[in-house]
Amino acid sequence: MSMTSVRSNVDFSMTSTTDALINGMTISPAAGDYLAVFTMHFDNLAVAQALEFSIYVGGVIIQHTERRVDIEGSIAVAGNMAMVCLTAQVTPTAGQAVEARYRRPTGNATAKRRTLTLFSSASSNFQQATAT
Repeated sequence: MSMTSVRSNVDFSMTSTTDALINGMTISPAAGDYLAVFTMHFDNLAVAQALEFSIYVGGVIIQHTERRVDIEGSIAVAGNMAMVCLTAQVTPTAGQAVEARYRRPTGNATAKRRTLTLFSSASSNFQQATAT
């Protein structure tokens, strides 16, 4: 199994109300089967809000990767970090980018430490169950 990863610690202001690339979180691997893992810490900037995150391949959302993080008012303190983690089996074709994206239905936040990692593996090695 091989691994490809991108990381960033550069602050990135998340202000988009539509799905947008999280700065630096894109990989264009060789065609194949991968386990995608995305993790990120973010500062909620002392505002009660909600942020939504997902994984895309070739510009198309991977269903069931959407995760919503709600920061309610009593814990909305500047410098208080929240975290999100997404995982998915992805099968890009040659030239397709695997990306982590976000949108903010409410509020504003600053992305801090973030990593997108792809682990290559045969599709027969994956067992995935989805509950909705």
